[in-house]
Amino acid sequence: MVLIVKKHTSRTKLKGLLKASQRRKAQGFDAKRFNGALPLKGDPLKVQRKLRDEWG
Repeated sequence: MVLIVKKHTSRTKLKGLLKASQRRKAQGFDAKRFNGALPLKGDPLKVQRKLRDEWG
């Protein structure tokens, strides 16, 4: 996130912007919304092992 602070920005407005940015960081990233996004065919553990074997 980018905060643009101009020369004439008041301290109260600056503090409000900083608090708003801290609240957004506390929310974090919701990885659960991507759960099941990729359809897998077969056992996920076997697929993972197969992919790792290709690297080595």
